[in-house]
Amino acid sequence: MKRKLKKIVPFCIALNIFLMPCQDVYAGSVLADTQESSGQIKVGNNSVVLTDDETAYISVCTRDIILKRFEDKFVFDNFSADFEEGNSDYVNFDIVADMTYIENPYNTNYVNGMKEAIAEIEDEDYKAIAEQIKNDYIEIQMKSYLVPERTGFRYQIKMPDVVETKEDLDKCILYSRTEIGFGNDLVSPICSLGSISNMTSEEVKKLFDSAPTREEGRESIFDELEELNQTKLFAAGTINYNCSSAVTYAKNHAKDEPEFSIKNGQSDCANFVSACIHKGGIPYDKAGKWYSSSYKNIGYPGDNWMRTGYNGNGGVKTYLVDKKGYFKKVKKSNVKPGGFLFWNDKSHVALVVSNSGGTLKYSQHSNEKQDKAIWSYDEKQSITCYNPDSNTINVE
Repeated sequence: MKRKLKKIVPFCIALNIFLMPCQDVYAGSVLADTQESSGQIKVGNNSVVLTDDETAYISVCTRDIILKRFEDKFVFDNFSADFEEGNSDYVNFDIVADMTYIENPYNTNYVNGMKEAIAEIEDEDYKAIAEQIKNDYIEIQMKSYLVPERTGFRYQIKMPDVVETKEDLDKCILYSRTEIGFGNDLVSPICSLGSISNMTSEEVKKLFDSAPTREEGRESIFDELEELNQTKLFAAGTINYNCSSAVTYAKNHAKDEPEFSIKNGQSDCANFVSACIHKGGIPYDKAGKWYSSSYKNIGYPGDNWMRTGYNGNGGVKTYLVDKKGYFKKVKKSNVKPGGFLFWNDKSHVALVVSNSGGTLKYSQHSNEKQDKAIWSYDEKQSITCYNPDSNTINVE
């Protein structure tokens, strides 16, 4: 099935009118006008399927769904888009922007739910502990508050049989995309391009998971208090895990050349997450097969270091959660920086670097070098979240 790549004058004229405030147009890219706080979209078009005008229009539509989705919680600036080669069926592209969290962490629905739970506690000792749990949560949120963070969003456009007019392009389906490696991207449909301009912010938000609720904040206090009643398996301080050190390493090395890549027929996601967590303080374990390729010049990582755990033959999740209990399964609303994500439908893991305003961000490696350090998680992908477990390690 071949797609007609016919440049239609009426569509181009309409798009040029839409982009008229922009002055810079040059071969291979188009600068598209945007809404108030977002500046302009710089579009890089490496697609052999889409024209520059078409990629500009797709970029504007995708920017609009991002702005509507995160309204009142984030502001954006310096949007850019990069389109890959693609084929007659689909084209992959990334949208990147400076994303700044603007919701006051002290007054979110989630924190208000925590306050409600604390007000219900009568025992003064437990009340003090609950207050500290709430303050620790706010402290984590404050690290992202009003701090611009260059963040990537991955998408795919599903092409119709023929694109000859703007109306044809509006039939394209926008998909969220998670790059796993070896061409096995996970994609999930969002909506058609043509529907975006007519959707309200509330309608867009309903396409994704809702932000953490007041009830979830309330439950989080009682869940953590219940865990504190459990007997610790190790004396406090036996193993220290510093979440900030793990996150810093992840951000600084996310764009490094992968040690294991498509060139040697492998992928680097588990190797990267294991390295981040090790830098946070979890020690090598030769007997447990959790060690890097540089460990005592062994030359190849242990199975539990190198694998994800998805295929049931050991891996990061198997070792850290099931075998050692260093990490525990938590709700998405409760996962913290320094925790990790496990994809349920594909063999992939990534390190959590922030979770503010109900928006989860992570750093990752794949089988090819990453060009962005931080990616926004799309709620349409099925994941399991894991936090470091203070019952077995000393979490800093």
